[in-house]
Amino acid sequence: YDRGTVVRSATAWTTHGMRIDAFGDAAYVHDPGWASASRTYPGVGAGIESGGPFRTLLSFEWGFGFRAPRAGGGRGTQTARITVYRGF
Repeated sequence: YDRGTVVRSATAWTTHGMRIDAFGDAAYVHDPGWASASRTYPGVGAGIESGGPFRTLLSFEWGFGFRAPRAGGGRGTQTARITVYRGF
């Protein structure tokens, strides 16, 4: 896309040394490659962070885009990310 706006609503809870996140997103983008002038892409997701061994921070995030196009022609895709942070 050549221009757009993203809005995120997020909340977080901390319990037993973990942080749990939940969020909802909406993107409004203009892509000159598509027939229509603009499209809206809503999505939801969740994440969890916790301290790990050797002074690391472990993070797992999951998201689902309701209108994201699939390779097979349908709508709705998922994404997941695992990250390990290490401070020095």
